[in-house]
Amino acid sequence: MHQRKAEMARQSDAFIALPGGYGTLEELLEVITWAQLGIHDKPVGLLNVDGYYNALLSFIDTAVEEGFIKPTARHIIVLAPTPSELLDKLEEYSPQHEEVVPRTKWEAPEQLSSCKSFEISGMDEGKAIVPAQRGSML
Repeated sequence: MHQRKAEMARQSDAFIALPGGYGTLEELLEVITWAQLGIHDKPVGLLNVDGYYNALLSFIDTAVEEGFIKPTARHIIVLAPTPSELLDKLEEYSPQHEEVVPRTKWEAPEQLSSCKSFEISGMDEGKAIVPAQRGSML
């Protein structure tokens, strides 16, 4: 499936997400991530019919406020309630990247082998209590 999406991305001028479910959300977040990494500079549009994406946008705005997403990355998303307004905004889109991650940074397979292993302390009846830092993934 990744090859199919990559080929569609190569042939597209923009990405538009209509209201949808998990698959739509997964593909939407993937193309937003690709834009954030500098893999493409194409606009990513949300057709926000009847405020369908308001909760997601609120989540993203909170992530920006908390420092998980850079403010310039918030501008990757182009938003409109109607198809004609969205198309107009997509045509006016200009990327606002602060930085572009070098291709070798996101493509290097040896990075996976450098992941550190760790022991989980505080195991109690199958539950782990693990101190985590902002932006860390367990």
